[in-house]
Amino acid sequence: MYRDFGVCGGNVFYDSLLISVAGEEKMDVVSALGYSLGYLGGGILFALNVWMTLRPETFGFSSVASGVRVSF
Repeated sequence: MYRDFGVCGGNVFYDSLLISVAGEEKMDVVSALGYSLGYLGGGILFALNVWMTLRPETFGFSSVASGVRVSF
């Protein structure tokens, strides 16, 4: 319950900042761009973490466990 309250509270502040970043005619475009860049960043980080796990020597780690630990 408290987690949901925090997420909703955070979204209120996030949404209120949008009007200071974009005009009314560009609000949808800016919102969609921010949303999509967030997903892109998460996907890139996930790919990097998988790479660290599969090829730890590329990053200078001695074992798979070291790669997983750094990923977390």
